[in-house]
Formats: sequence, structure tokens, C-alpha cells
Amino acid sequence: MIKILEDIINLVFFSLTKKEKIFFCENSYTLEYLKPIIEKQLGKNKKLFIISYVKINLDKKNFNEIYFNYNFFLELFFLILNSNYVYSSTPGLGTNYFKRSLIKKSIKYIYIQHSNISLTMGYHHNAFINFDAVQAVNSYQYNEAKLIRDKYQKKFKIFKSKYLFLKDYKYLNNNISNSIDFLIAPTWNTNFFTGGIYLKIINEIKRNNFSYVLRPHPMSFKKKEITYEELKKKDIFYDIDSRADLKKFRFLISDWSGIFLEFFLVKGVKPILFETTPKILNKNFDQYVKKPIEIDLRKEISIIFDNGNYGEFIKLLNDIKDKKFDKLKISDFIKNKCKFIFYES
Repeated sequence: MIKILEDIINLVFFSLTKKEKIFFCENSYTLEYLKPIIEKQLGKNKKLFIISYVKINLDKKNFNEIYFNYNFFLELFFLILNSNYVYSSTPGLGTNYFKRSLIKKSIKYIYIQHSNISLTMGYHHNAFINFDAVQAVNSYQYNEAKLIRDKYQKKFKIFKSKYLFLKDYKYLNNNISNSIDFLIAPTWNTNFFTGGIYLKIINEIKRNNFSYVLRPHPMSFKKKEITYEELKKKDIFYDIDSRADLKKFRFLISDWSGIFLEFFLVKGVKPILFETTPKILNKNFDQYVKKPIEIDLRKEISIIFDNGNYGEFIKLLNDIKDKKFDKLKISDFIKNKCKFIFYES
């Protein structure tokens, strides 16, 4: 009863409070992708309104944090929202509790990317169609957004923009000193955990006396692909911070996660990828004529190992141990090619 009363009070209070802009995120992870925009707004407004599925505990001096215990009140909040702009890094507007307002039809809903991955393969088919504007951070996303808009006969704007999540990173040399050797960061909805691939990789890394940190995707915990108890029982080093500091790691091991594109952009070396079952949320993605970026660029900017080909992986570990990094170098041709793919301004 207390939680219901809390939700009713929050609903009434925030419904009566004037809001120029709302920032909606699922949790502290997706908040990271909105931070660059939020930081620009600080100082322009007395307080910013942040709404989330879970309580984040933000600085109350700068933020009005909106959180409801029950999804009924969360959905109702969106349906009676009176604002001018809603920024979100959560796709699927209109398909879940995240609804367009029935009170104010003129609200502009703006989608901010939280990855460089394909918009047609990595998301559900209707993930972006109800937004008023969709950010594209690379040429693949821009072309896919146009295809989606045409297919569903929508009018949302597509704006090209630098991937602001990486704005604090400079193009770095692969500094070996004071670094953790491997960041292991797979995506969810693959067999990286359920197939035991992560254990074989970690065992080889430990056997060769390399340091590592495993960073499961939050959805992998939610979908029970892996549990905290399993990781603790197996004595595995893992990290669940809202943001991974890529500067701390020498090399990346992943599968289909968009982090392999981020690592390439930040560190300028090839990520190491294992061919797990791909994460495909739109089963009809091949109806689009544009090939997804994580398929098209995969072999050019990464080292790829087939599932079970651990012999070649062990050879690479030996090369790294002997300070032979030729296999991990990105050619100048590929670097120049990617300058026209990833937006810088």
C-alpha cells in the first residue's frame, strides 16, 4: 500500500510540474549514452527530469528522478506527459510501457543510439518507427534508417551525429603498461554463456598468466544466461559497472556485441571475436538490401575464431605473450575506409 501511495504522489507531483525536456532510460547503463546530451543541458535548466525503470539515485540538486514501483503508473505517466521533448536510448516507443502522450500530441520523441550496430538486425522491426527523430552514428545506420522509414511509410527525421558516448576518448595507442590484458564482453541472446564458450576462453587466458575481466551484458543476467552465483562459484573476475573504461584494457574478446566497434574506434587494434550464434532480434532483417555493419565490417577490423577453434586462439595468445602484434594491427586502408563510415561531427 505504501508503494502504491508513493507512485500516486509521484504521478500527481510530476504531472503538475513544468517539464521542457524528459530523459528516459531503462537503468544506469543506458543513462551513460544520454549523459553527453544531459551535460549540455545542465545549467540551462533548474533541474532535469530523468525517468527510469529502476531507481538510479541521481544528484537531487540537478535532477528530478522519476521512478515508479508499478508499471501501471509508469505507463500512465507517459500517457499523460506534458513536455516538449523526450530523449531516450531505449527503443520500442509505443510497444511497451514507454508510450506516446495522449495529452500533448506535439511532444518530439528523439532516439539516441547506444551502439554502432545494425538497426535492422540488432533490434526488433518496430524499434524506431514511432520516434520523431532517430540518430545515426555511422553510414550503415543512416541508410538502414531510411529503409525502415520507407518500409513503414513514416516521417521521422534522421540526423547524422558523432557517437557521443565515446566523446571523452581520444584515439589512443595501445599502451601496454598499467593495463588489464583482456576485456571479455559478449552481447546477450547468443550461446557465449550457455555454450560454455566463456569458460574455455578464460581457462586459456589464466593458463597463460594473462589478466582479464568478464563483463556480461545486463540482459544476460536478466535472461538467466549466466548468474552472479555461477561467476562467484567459478571464481571468475567480473565487472558490472555502468560503463567500461576501454582505456584500461589491452585487448577485447567479444562475439556480436557493438563494443567491438567501440574498441576498434578507441584503441585502433583488432578486437578478437568468437563466432557464436548471432544476436538477431529481427528475423526478417535480410529483407533489407543493406548488409548490417557487424557482418560487413567484421572480417576487416577483427580477428575471428570459429566456435571450437581454440587452437588458433592459443596461437594468438602465444604471439601476444611474445609481443608479436602483427595480427592485431589495422591496415591504413581500413582506417581510411572507416573515416567515411563512422561520423566524426
